[in-house]
Amino acid sequence: MLWANLLPHEDAARVAARLATFGINCVRIHHLDTRAYPGGIWDPKRPAEFSADALDRLDFFIDQLARHGSA
Repeated sequence: MLWANLLPHEDAARVAARLATFGINCVRIHHLDTRAYPGGIWDPKRPAEFSADALDRLDFFIDQLARHGSA
């Protein structure tokens, strides 16, 4: 299943650019704290810690949104 908040880098860049073409200048990211990665931000092996991969993907997506004017 594809999780929209934690996209792979190539998809995140494409989605951010596409949102900008539609004039979307604000996004809402929520429910990250309800699941383990890949559906959320928690490490599946250490539930009290964040997943490094999830943080990397989230950081990159937010960066791409900001670069395209959607953050």
